Amino acid sequence: MPQNGIYHVGVAALSDAFRHNPNLARLNLNDNTVAARGAQAIAAALPKLKNLKCINFGDCLLKSKGALALAKAFKENSLLLESLDLSHNEIGREACMQIVDAVTALPDSADRLSRVVLAGNSLGGANNKKIMRDKLGASAELSDGEGSDDEYVTDSEEDNSNSEEEEEDDEESQNSEDSATEDAQHDTLTNFADTIALDTSGVQEIETDVGRFLAQPTLENLEKLGPNAADVIDVHLQSIKEPAAMIQAYVDATFCVAGLSENATASQIAEQLFPILISRATRAPASAWLLANSFLTALALIKSEEKPQRLKWSLPPCYRFVSRQLLSPTVPPSLRDTLRFFATSKRGAAPLADMLCQ
Repeated sequence: MPQNGIYHVGVAALSDAFRHNPNLARLNLNDNTVAARGAQAIAAALPKLKNLKCINFGDCLLKSKGALALAKAFKENSLLLESLDLSHNEIGREACMQIVDAVTALPDSADRLSRVVLAGNSLGGANNKKIMRDKLGASAELSDGEGSDDEYVTDSEEDNSNSEEEEEDDEESQNSEDSATEDAQHDTLTNFADTIALDTSGVQEIETDVGRFLAQPTLENLEKLGPNAADVIDVHLQSIKEPAAMIQAYVDATFCVAGLSENATASQIAEQLFPILISRATRAPASAWLLANSFLTALALIKSEEKPQRLKWSLPPCYRFVSRQLLSPTVPPSLRDTLRFFATSKRGAAPLADMLCQ
């Protein structure tokens, strides 16, 4: 599953699925944002994956913390790996050495290992690299990263950074306000929406009627767009040329309208805007994962990787709207499958997610 825009939340969900596939032999998540938390989730699943032979986590932003979690799991579970790619992950020299020690712990490693790639990480000086090569033998691919060790975050710095981020997330969650309408606030389903944040940087909020609606999505502002509101919004957003920003903007605009879809007029406009969104998005390069990622963040099934802003729409009507749209043949199968997969993984924790699983 290389280059699919999967973040650590998705990796954690996949890890749960991997536990039920003990015959899994190859795992390729190259160029996804696995990060340390994703690596920890994979490490927790490794005891069930005794037949795993090849792992490719190149360019997955594991850093030292993620690499150490994997090294510990490799050693404790005596995995018989044949190929391991952890290239370009900003891993420090000590963590790289731990990986080498873990994969060479068993006596048959010299005959078994065909390829161990740590290129693009900080490997330390010549002595360090010699030790690694001696242990790995012909399987070693150890060219250094471009920077020095000091350019990579140390484990202690990474822990402090994570702690600060978690504290900031907690503070934002406590201070966030319910973005639902007054009627929806009394709906028992809105409990899930109370503390959700979302990045809406893709929407161009300029001083026009459309801009004002996107900044403050109320029925009053929507009515100002007239009977052809969907077309007016479409014209406004066509000026965005960068694919990711364009897709995010169309998704955000659609959700701004869908959040009001308990009103008949807003519901009709949302129904008109949705196929426009799909049409515009599917023309963009790499549209499948960009579209899925935008929907997942809009539905609060994953957190935005950017600095989040407070959710602008009510989630319950949005979930009801999306659940209806998933039945349409115009919805790309990849989007439908991705939304249902993540919704299924959130069952219990997110009551609204059940709507997408039907």
